[in-house]
Amino acid sequence: MTGGSVARRYARALMGIGVDRGNYEALLRGLQTVADTVVGSRELREALANPAFAAKQQRAILEAVLARLAPDRSLRALLMMMLERGRIGDVPAVAREFRALADRQAGRVRAEVTSPRPLDAGQVAQLSQALGRATGKTVVLDQGVDPALLGGLRVKVGSMLYDGSLSSRLQEARETLLLE
Repeated sequence: MTGGSVARRYARALMGIGVDRGNYEALLRGLQTVADTVVGSRELREALANPAFAAKQQRAILEAVLARLAPDRSLRALLMMMLERGRIGDVPAVAREFRALADRQAGRVRAEVTSPRPLDAGQVAQLSQALGRATGKTVVLDQGVDPALLGGLRVKVGSMLYDGSLSSRLQEARETLLLE
């Protein structure tokens, strides 16, 4: 079984619990916090994945981390099970899968917006509203900056890419001129 399908299975199981209990948003926040902590700490990743550490030591380390982060009991149980099955390294993938499930459950869609300089709050609000009307969903914007765009925006919603950047327009004009 591939890592992606394992991550999806764990995410679906946790989502089922979250939907039943009405706390899937809280589970998302807790899982994302744990994933960020694991990704952000090389020492933690190594301690949890290194077979030189006894299973009992790894369990104590994870319990200490979870006690500090105070996640939900069902989230704690899932993470301990992942550790016991040698899948703790899949936590970031489970978090991504769970976020996608939570977004779908909440009627949200994520959009990646890249601009040559940071957008101000008004621009973000306008873009979110326009994308919300186009998709029929609540839009969560993830912003990036790429000065090479020169002007305009590049917006990715799901698998659709809308490229209104000046650099792409200049490239299109160049290609058109070369064809003539």
